[in-house]
Amino acid sequence: MAVPSHNRLLRRQSNDDRTGLERDSLTAFFEERVTQPKPNSASGFSRLSCSGDHSMRGRLGSFVEVCIYKVKPDKTLEFEDLVARVVKHHREFPGVRDVRYMKRTHRPGDFASAKNGLPAISLSRRPKEVTYVLYWELDDEVAHGKATKSGLERFFRDFARCLVTTPNMILGQRIQ
Repeated sequence: MAVPSHNRLLRRQSNDDRTGLERDSLTAFFEERVTQPKPNSASGFSRLSCSGDHSMRGRLGSFVEVCIYKVKPDKTLEFEDLVARVVKHHREFPGVRDVRYMKRTHRPGDFASAKNGLPAISLSRRPKEVTYVLYWELDDEVAHGKATKSGLERFFRDFARCLVTTPNMILGQRIQ
C-alpha cells in the first residue's frame, strides 16, 4: 500500500478556489466566528484575526517552554538540587521572565469526582519514574535559544544522569 507523501497531505487549494463545502472545518470556524466581533464579548479572542498577517509576534505574549522530565526514582534528590541550580542560572539570564518547576504528586480522580469538587488523589505506589514539569517564560525565541544553549552547556551531564528518557518539550507563545 502506497503512503501519500507529506507534501501532498499538506497541499491546500488557495482560498480563491475554495467553496464553502471544500473549506476545512478549522478554517471555517475561524473565518465565521473569530474574525467577526461578538458584541459585549468578555474574552479577548474576538479581536484575533486569522486573515492576512500570520505572524503572531508582538500580538501574543512571551515565549514559553513546558518541559516534562521523567526522573529515575533513586535520583529525585539529586534532580531537585540540580533544579535549584538551574533556576538560579535561568533567573539571572537576560530575557527570562519566569522559571518554575513542579513535581507530580497527585493524579485526578474520575470525571464525576471532579464535577463533585472532590480533591485529587495522592500518588501512593512506588513509581517507576518520577515526573517533573518545567514552566519557563522568556521574552522571545532568541532569548530562549541563548538561555537553552547556556543551560545545556552547564547542566547537560547532570540532567542526563538523572533522567530515564529525553524530556518532552512543548514550545509556543503565551496567549493569556
